[in-house]
Amino acid sequence: MKFTTWTLAVLSSLLALGVCAQIGRAQVPAAQFGPTVEDASEDAEQGEQEEAEAHPFSSTPTSSNHCNTCGRRRCKCVCGPPGRVWVSAEYLYWWTKGQRIPTLVTSGSPTDTTPGALGQSGTQTLLGNSLNSSGQSGGRFTAGFWLNQQQTRGFEANYFFLGPQTNSFLASGSGAPGSAVIARPFFDVTNPNSPFQNSQIISFPGASSGTVVVSSSTGLQGVGANGLYNLCCCSNRCSGRRLDLLGGFNWTQLNQGIFINENIAVTAPAIAGFPTSGMFNVADGFSTQNNFYGAQMGLRGWWWRNRSFVNAQGLLAFGGTHQQMNISGSTLITPAGGAPIVAPGGLLAQRTNIGSFSRDQFSFLPQVGLNAGYRVTNRIWLFGGFTFMYWTNVVQPGHAINQSLNARQIPASGLAGPLTGPAQPNPIFRNTDFWAQGLNVGAMMRY
Repeated sequence: MKFTTWTLAVLSSLLALGVCAQIGRAQVPAAQFGPTVEDASEDAEQGEQEEAEAHPFSSTPTSSNHCNTCGRRRCKCVCGPPGRVWVSAEYLYWWTKGQRIPTLVTSGSPTDTTPGALGQSGTQTLLGNSLNSSGQSGGRFTAGFWLNQQQTRGFEANYFFLGPQTNSFLASGSGAPGSAVIARPFFDVTNPNSPFQNSQIISFPGASSGTVVVSSSTGLQGVGANGLYNLCCCSNRCSGRRLDLLGGFNWTQLNQGIFINENIAVTAPAIAGFPTSGMFNVADGFSTQNNFYGAQMGLRGWWWRNRSFVNAQGLLAFGGTHQQMNISGSTLITPAGGAPIVAPGGLLAQRTNIGSFSRDQFSFLPQVGLNAGYRVTNRIWLFGGFTFMYWTNVVQPGHAINQSLNARQIPASGLAGPLTGPAQPNPIFRNTDFWAQGLNVGAMMRY
């Protein structure tokens, strides 16, 4: 249940934040950092102030003590990027994992026993096996602040999104002599030799003309909120490094869909089981939504030299994924000279699998990122980089398609009638993994 997923997410997030807090209260061994210099001359201290603008990452004293290397809890200096508040905006161009799908559209030979059915000598696959994705544009926005002047404890939140991506496939046949046979294959569970390879004809020379359009969509977004704790930081006037611990909450959402639409005009029925006459519009829809709720922990490192900098981050999130699957289908039948009729069920979406279904699964969601940039001024920073994320135990619409059908449920068929025999297709859940990766460019403001 979704309540169970939320409970797991809240408990694991509290655990992650508790670990960060406990580390923050622990005494850091002095050997982990270099010694602080507390007896520097006044001239050296004045020189450091004058070069703060030229070397923004260098330690900036907040008391009369001079600090070239910072890290002890009693140290009074700032080590790392200047500014206690920061905001950033990024443009994303990412690629996502495609989907595995069954064979959805075929072409065939009019001389085959079952034109367009799989296993026939003249059948060729027009769409099947996989749906590949192309690049998607999006954005990411981050805001954070340090809770203390020494920049050792802080908070950060971010939101990212990829704009919905839609890909389409179209196949058509005119029905003229010599034109292509276009069909949609399925397994007929009512045949004595079940499962029997069968097909729904879309276009056939001298019998029908028609088109089939298959469209797919993918959208991704997420929110992260983390506490920050500095583990170590070492710097001098020209270069340095720091390492921070992160822990908090992660919500990520994946929306995907596959939608199939047919338009068939029957002119002269010539095939057994084919509609008698008229116009048929057949629609199948398979959509899924995955929501991850969980805790995350990780590390972020900074390396800098003069105005150039590099940062890298790794996070591991663990929690629950709430999987939601929606299946819809309908057929609009317009008989020759008759009134339109809307029947429930398309081809692969029938009364036995139409509806909304959900379940919860445990998942891991690790992600890594690497950025390199340049400080234009103390407040304006430009950077670019790469991000990769991986998500276990998600459901995708391609895996929700069940091609085993009871042909008596198909409205656009001469076999349609009361359901007898196996109640197929049925809804199916199948776990798979998902990944997204890509480039980012952005700007950061620090105050």
